[in-house]
Amino acid sequence: MEDIEITTSSFRTHVHVVDLDDAYDVFVKKKSILNKLEHESNETITTIIRSSMAAFIAAGTTCAIYNPLDCLRVRWQLLPRTEPALSRGLVNYGVGVIKHEGLFQGLWRPGLAPNVTGMALSASIRFGLYEVLRDSMRSDDYNGNEDETPKKSFGQMFVAGMICGALGYSMATPFHLLKTLTQADLIRAGSNPSTASMRNVIDNGGILNCYRGATPLAFRGACFTSGQMLGYDGMKTFGKSKLGVEDGVFLHIISSISASFGASLFAAPADLTMTKYMSDPPEQARSLLYHMRSIYAERGILSFWRGWNLMFLRLAPVTLTYCTLYEKGRHLLGIGYLT
Repeated sequence: MEDIEITTSSFRTHVHVVDLDDAYDVFVKKKSILNKLEHESNETITTIIRSSMAAFIAAGTTCAIYNPLDCLRVRWQLLPRTEPALSRGLVNYGVGVIKHEGLFQGLWRPGLAPNVTGMALSASIRFGLYEVLRDSMRSDDYNGNEDETPKKSFGQMFVAGMICGALGYSMATPFHLLKTLTQADLIRAGSNPSTASMRNVIDNGGILNCYRGATPLAFRGACFTSGQMLGYDGMKTFGKSKLGVEDGVFLHIISSISASFGASLFAAPADLTMTKYMSDPPEQARSLLYHMRSIYAERGILSFWRGWNLMFLRLAPVTLTYCTLYEKGRHLLGIGYLT
């Protein structure tokens, strides 16, 4: 511990060497922390952007393939209880639609464009933010080591799914509304071309009318995504940690089936209510409470799960296709599989 004497023509002073060393050490530590935070921030932004891109492409492709199943679901749910087709079953009803209207005109084309756009936008938000939001709630005993997997709980998956689902679906409300109106028009007008358009929606209630049903849709999206993530992320976590299954196509398939079950179970009541509410013509719109009461009047609380089996059967291949494409997209974009 020695002093250094610094002398100039105007002053003389002594600087303690130890003080300089301490100050330098503090500076280096602060610089290291700032660099680490900047690196983590850049990694987070990169993960969000690339995950959103993978989800957008995967969801758009999947919706384009499976739009006939979604259209059939909406048409089936909106059939009046007095409709004779209900007694013949869903399969016969679908066959009848294809026979009289054609596969493309009756089931594939209706609502295709808004459905693809809305689901791609919704998925990019939900899956783009999910992993980062879930990990932001991780336990404090995670130290950020590269070889250490962040600890996560089912509660974190559920909450992250709820938040991302509500945000993603509410943002995509105009597209979901237009899709539902387009498909519902087929029930009211038979095989005539649909007249639903965004211009008609705006003319009958202004720009805010585009977000009619945003609340039930956000609630449905929260229920759907929380069940989906509990099923998918939960099964992946259990399979890797408890069963020793390698993260790959097989685990993605099993997790996709689990995700379909969870999403169907959680979202069926909100899905039915939302479909009936959003399918009302703008000039005959009825309240959300009205539809809830009418559904309950049919067979009690179980009425809210009407079409649950159809929803699961529809979601199973859709989720399998989507999750496989999404995981492959993440891998190709350099951020790896969902951890």
